[in-house]
Amino acid sequence: FANIVGGIFIVIFRPFRVGDMIKVGARDYGIVEDITLRHTIILNFENKRVIIPNAIINSDTVVNDSIQDTIICRFIEVGISYDSDIELATKIIQEEAVKHPLCIDRRTHNDQLELIDQVEVRLISFGDFSVNLKAYVWTNDPLNVFRMHSDINKAIKKRFDAEGIVIPF
Repeated sequence: FANIVGGIFIVIFRPFRVGDMIKVGARDYGIVEDITLRHTIILNFENKRVIIPNAIINSDTVVNDSIQDTIICRFIEVGISYDSDIELATKIIQEEAVKHPLCIDRRTHNDQLELIDQVEVRLISFGDFSVNLKAYVWTNDPLNVFRMHSDINKAIKKRFDAEGIVIPF
């Protein structure tokens, strides 16, 4: 009965539609294929169909990447050794991110005049063995954000190796 009530709420309030890319809770992420009164079917990125009872969807957090603005920020986190040059590591991360074809520039005209970087990199914490940096990389292609993240990670690793930046283990 809870699933049917959940299905009615989904139909009435329309938090997502067929074709939307959603994430339910912390586990289920994909494209909505079908919505019934009992359940919702999501095609995930492993090409598997996940059938989620509507009662669960209505009691969990739903993130809808398809509502309005599809531009998203992907965080790329990298830990470098305490002996490594933070400024050089930051420059490498920025250069490799900006080179990626899916990376977009979200800066306003004023941001550009103020020389704000297209990809901001912040020192976010000091770990036991690393200084941890976080880059904010924007894209308008949520379907390929994982590929972009992976490509940039690989490019950063290659540049770090070539330029003597150490990622501790």
